[in-house]
Amino acid sequence: MEVRSRGITPSGHSMMVTFEGQPLRVRESRSVAAALTDAGIVAFRHSAASDRGLFCGMGVCGECRVSIDGHDGELACMTPVREGMEIDMQPFLPQPQLASVVPGRLSDPCPEQVIETEVLVLGAGPAGLSAGLAAARAGADVVVVDERAAAGGQYYKQPASSFAVDAARIDRQYRVGRALIDEARSSSLTLLLGTQVWGAKDAGELYAVQGTSQLTIRPQRLILAAGAYERVVPFSGWTLPGVMTTGAGQTLLRSYQISPGQRVLVAGNGPLNMQFAAELARAGAVVVAVVESSVPTSVRHGLDLARAAIASPSLVWNGLGYVATLKRARVPLLTGSVMVRAFGSGRVTGAAVARIGRDGSVDRSSERLFEVDAVCVGYGFMPGNEMARLLGVRYSVDPVSGGCTVDCTSSGRTSIPEIWTVGDNAAIQGAKVAQAAGSVAGLEAATSLGHRAVSATAPERNLRRHRRFQTAMWRIYQGAPLSDQLVDADTVICRCESVSLGTIDEALTDSSTVGAVKRLTRAGMGHCQGRFCGPFIMQRAARKSGTQIDAKSGFAPQPPVRPTAVGAIRASGL
Repeated sequence: MEVRSRGITPSGHSMMVTFEGQPLRVRESRSVAAALTDAGIVAFRHSAASDRGLFCGMGVCGECRVSIDGHDGELACMTPVREGMEIDMQPFLPQPQLASVVPGRLSDPCPEQVIETEVLVLGAGPAGLSAGLAAARAGADVVVVDERAAAGGQYYKQPASSFAVDAARIDRQYRVGRALIDEARSSSLTLLLGTQVWGAKDAGELYAVQGTSQLTIRPQRLILAAGAYERVVPFSGWTLPGVMTTGAGQTLLRSYQISPGQRVLVAGNGPLNMQFAAELARAGAVVVAVVESSVPTSVRHGLDLARAAIASPSLVWNGLGYVATLKRARVPLLTGSVMVRAFGSGRVTGAAVARIGRDGSVDRSSERLFEVDAVCVGYGFMPGNEMARLLGVRYSVDPVSGGCTVDCTSSGRTSIPEIWTVGDNAAIQGAKVAQAAGSVAGLEAATSLGHRAVSATAPERNLRRHRRFQTAMWRIYQGAPLSDQLVDADTVICRCESVSLGTIDEALTDSSTVGAVKRLTRAGMGHCQGRFCGPFIMQRAARKSGTQIDAKSGFAPQPPVRPTAVGAIRASGL
């Protein structure tokens, strides 16, 4: 459903495409996923268990794969529409020679280009752009790469190019991101978009693909700022088309002016859900409820709220504005609650919500049902640091979330002196911390190469301030522990390979290691490479064996860290 945000006006340009042979008129510059969602189409591919649709919205999960012009395996969330495009549902078990998420076939030649630079930054979000700018200002030769077609990352995502933007009327998040992107474009750094880094020999030689070209990038210093992906909590019905992450829903809204549905339920834990629900309501969508597992409105958080306000008054004011917007729109805010199941035939049509205790116990007798056609769920984020771990930096595992946190200094320098990791790529601390940390790391990387010293006092002060704000917010939004309370034996845990909890538990009777479960069930072998199911299986295995989770408990990162055409891998010689 098309909506309107303040200061953003769609162009009148459109084009014709087909879906399953039926003509569709769509707006230019939208992603395939946005165009299909606008048309009311939510099922994109066939799987072993059921049809699937848009889920993560950022190219990680692979649930939105479609067939385009006869080529299977194209990601609808990452592929822009073009005139005459023929889109079909991705068939189950496609032919291997067509299963490439990179343009071109597996047998196509991949011309190689070698790029040498002083500083390479992976990621063009708040952390990456700030790091690249700081290093470039200090005099370093800088290359910033990002797999997306546009800079800004998840937080500073901008409206698609076909929209007319009134810079005086758009919200502050758009404006700040726009200014940062413009500054990067006008600086001396080189920005390579649509470039996917998939592997590395070491910190001094990384491999990427850009279209059908293979890039070998040789930096002297490496800053990893690849951001994060959303933490999932599986529940019955979470694979239904129309159920997606909050981040996917926000991308539809902020980049393409599309609501995920006519009646949207937003659930999970954290301030992003509140922000997204308020943005939906302002844009004219119907939000049936916001379901929050914590109780951020409790008076016991008064001191933390005061600390957050001292650290960042503007962010607290924004948060109060979101609450006011939801109240004006009469959106129920259900705190201390979780969505326990989604249901529907072929797509989500309903959701059940229940109270949850501070110990994580769910009161099923308190269930309330909501009629919906879209559900957006978010329980925070997981660091996307597979490349850092692949390169061998030291890291630890959070036993609560199962996410990996890179061990690094306050400036982001890791156990490998040539590598920095900043922003949510290192640990989940929010976009403002990421942006400040990027500036500190970029400056340190440049000065380590002998470039002129520039005062880091202001970036370091901002970093400390935003970390104080984020610490207070974590306490305010500290929710009940959730792991497997919302699943049963038939619930799919590994979305890619359609592996149920019952199958995983059966494998765990013979072995308690995630590696054994992977070999016995194929869980973790799909497109997302265990990013979504891995932490769940790791925690389940640890509880069954009575062992502690450590850095060796989960799936080990292997190249390629993202699905990549065999032709590109062959060209690298890795």
